[in-house]
Amino acid sequence: MRKKVTSEIIHDFRTISQHILNAFIYEKPRERYVALKGTFKSGKTSFASAWCQLLEGTNINVNVDKGRLPFYLGQAIGKIFILFDDVKGRSLGSENLHSGPGFANLDDLRDHIDGHVEVQ
Repeated sequence: MRKKVTSEIIHDFRTISQHILNAFIYEKPRERYVALKGTFKSGKTSFASAWCQLLEGTNINVNVDKGRLPFYLGQAIGKIFILFDDVKGRSLGSENLHSGPGFANLDDLRDHIDGHVEVQ
C-alpha cells in the first residue's frame, strides 16, 4: 500500500512539473502561470519555492498594504519566475480560512507586471 501511494505522489509531481514547464515554454506571455491549489499543509509552498529557487526567481507577498507593493515589484525586475505565495482573498463559507487583500492586490498588479507602470 505504501509503495502505491509513493508512486502516485511521484506521478503527480511529474505531471505538475511537466505542466509548469509547458506553461513557461509554450504559452503566450499573458498565459504563463500556474496556480497550485490544495489542502492546508500539502506542500504547495515547498513545491513552488523549489521552482522559484531553480529558476532564480523571487517571492512577492501580495497580502500587504497596497502602498508597499511597488517595493516588492522592484525585486521582480529581470526575473523570469515570480512566486505569489499564500494569496488570500475573501472566505467563501469557510471560517477556517483567513481573508486578506491578496487577490485584489494581485489583480491591481497586472499593469505593473506587464510593464505599463513604473516600479520603485
